[in-house]
Amino acid sequence: MMNDYEMEMFHQKTGLSESDLRHLAQALIITRGEQGSEVIGPEGRTTIPPAKPAKVQDPTGAGDAYRAGLLKGLTLKLPWPTAALLASTIASFAVEQAGTQEHRVSLADFRQRYQDNFGTPPL
Repeated sequence: MMNDYEMEMFHQKTGLSESDLRHLAQALIITRGEQGSEVIGPEGRTTIPPAKPAKVQDPTGAGDAYRAGLLKGLTLKLPWPTAALLASTIASFAVEQAGTQEHRVSLADFRQRYQDNFGTPPL
């Protein structure tokens, strides 16, 4: 998993493409900030839209929150795209607060935001 800037730098330094990386791992996740993310995995390429936050205060930590949500989804054995939707939802809460610590999200709030953005939540 890397953001679009990191992907470009990685390509410039190593010469490896998205396709090359995809063959080295089960999936490649590229985050694109407020444009969402992409999952390039066993199911092909899937564009993941961003979940809409109530407000945007600070994007710092959104990538880490996304990563945490993705890992949670994968530990639940969700398919890569579904885990990425969970990640997008969690990241949307991170941008609503300043800083990178002390974020709290209730399961009810998570489920509601997921429902509002993507349909029935997997949790």
